[in-house]
Amino acid sequence: MRLHVGQYAVLLATSVASLLAGSSAMHAILKPDLTIPDLPVAKPTEPKNAA
Repeated sequence: MRLHVGQYAVLLATSVASLLAGSSAMHAILKPDLTIPDLPVAKPTEPKNAA
């Protein structure tokens, strides 16, 4: 099956539009929490045997 350039462009645009519509619907319905949690500050450790 060979696709012409116009057919390929339509299929590409349709698939990208479908991906964007699906992600938009998912974010509208599920409302995921996209915040990045703060990491705890690690205290510097001292060497045990500093001779």
